[in-house]
Amino acid sequence: MSIFWLILIPSLVYFVILSISSLSAMFSERAGIVNVGIEGMIIIGATFYGIFGQIFKVSSPWMQIPLFLIAALAGGLFSMLHGFVTIKLKGDHTISGIALNLLAPAIAIFVLKRFGNANKIQSSVQELALSQNSINDWQNIISLKLLIVILVFVTAIILMNKTKWGLRFKAIGENPQAADAAGINVNFFKWQGVIISGILAGLAGGVLFQQKGVSFSGSADGMGFVALTILIMGRWKSSLILVFALFFSLILGLASVIGTGAGIFETVKEYGKLINTIPYILTFVVLIFSSKRVQGPAAAGQPYDKSKR
Repeated sequence: MSIFWLILIPSLVYFVILSISSLSAMFSERAGIVNVGIEGMIIIGATFYGIFGQIFKVSSPWMQIPLFLIAALAGGLFSMLHGFVTIKLKGDHTISGIALNLLAPAIAIFVLKRFGNANKIQSSVQELALSQNSINDWQNIISLKLLIVILVFVTAIILMNKTKWGLRFKAIGENPQAADAAGINVNFFKWQGVIISGILAGLAGGVLFQQKGVSFSGSADGMGFVALTILIMGRWKSSLILVFALFFSLILGLASVIGTGAGIFETVKEYGKLINTIPYILTFVVLIFSSKRVQGPAAAGQPYDKSKR
């Protein structure tokens, strides 16, 4: 198999995880809720995807469909904690997100110890794809995960740019007081943004677990934080998020192939982990240099008080 396919196959997995997670953060922040808890929501989605895969004891690839729904539901329910703190209690968005990132691994580790086998989740569910070989068979690309990411992106672009709902959604992230004066239920839209964010992050978690399997240990490997970087670089726009998610995914895919020493990369195998750090280094660089230049939704992170005009 050519190097092109060896890199593209793992890159697709990272692309699905990062792009859906970035859109997850976009929906939340467009409604004015800063969500740094994406990492935790991914972990919860992965945990419940895996544990129910173990409970069902069915290896059929079609089992992925209900498992993705379970992962999405788990992520959505978990995100409601963030909504309760930021919308109902008007708490600090960043602190709430950090709390979710600390709580999620604790929940995952508890589930692993309580329900796992030797502290591991033994899920036998196979991937719904033309090929089960996710290492060196290009047919693995034609899969349910590819269909999901296409549907999510198309839906996000249409909803945010072509519907009245999307315009109201973005208006709340920019000026919730003006939206309220126009008769829009601001908090109702904020809740929608947070829950949609959790659902999408949960889906990303399901893809993460399907990739990691028994090696899942209650961590999302920083995917949530990379997704936030992609969101910033993409300027909260779905189309740009797609481009930067692809860029980061190719780097991670290249690093994973180098790490295995496949093909021409055998001589540079030991540099795989070094290349794998590039997306995380870029995360710091982007945040340092774009914190003042790139402006997100004007009202993002600000507790909404209906009494203030």
